[in-house]
Amino acid sequence: MNKLIFSLLLVFVLTALILPVAVSAASLKNCCKLGSAVKLGPDAADQYAKGNCVGEVGAVIADCPAGCVGTIKEQGRWGVVCALGVLYTVLDWFFVILVLYVILKVIQAAWGVITAGTIASLTGSKDTLLAIAVGMALAIGAKMIPSIAEFFFGF
Repeated sequence: MNKLIFSLLLVFVLTALILPVAVSAASLKNCCKLGSAVKLGPDAADQYAKGNCVGEVGAVIADCPAGCVGTIKEQGRWGVVCALGVLYTVLDWFFVILVLYVILKVIQAAWGVITAGTIASLTGSKDTLLAIAVGMALAIGAKMIPSIAEFFFGF
């Protein structure tokens, strides 16, 4: 267990150190293609569909990432829109992975209960149920993070 925690911490620290260097090395673009829908407000002008290209006022379609065709939806706060699009996409994948983890743990707990011969062997299933509860709490929390981010961005 300690090796797993150390490994995850090491991956996190290395990612935190290497990712900014990789991002700064890439050529900066003045637009992005959204991987998820972003809603900044109740107005239709503040809603962006998945796949839309969002950029600063005066952005040229040739300067945008591959797959951007047609027109760019111009936005003064295009950086925030792009950041929220990336956040939504990452958290959607995180949610899917956690739900799959919970499903596998439910199957594991059910198998442990079915094959338990003694009361002592049920303890492992009890620990698995605790892991299920933690996994679901993380999955629900992952779905709440975009709302919290929108609150702090002022939308």
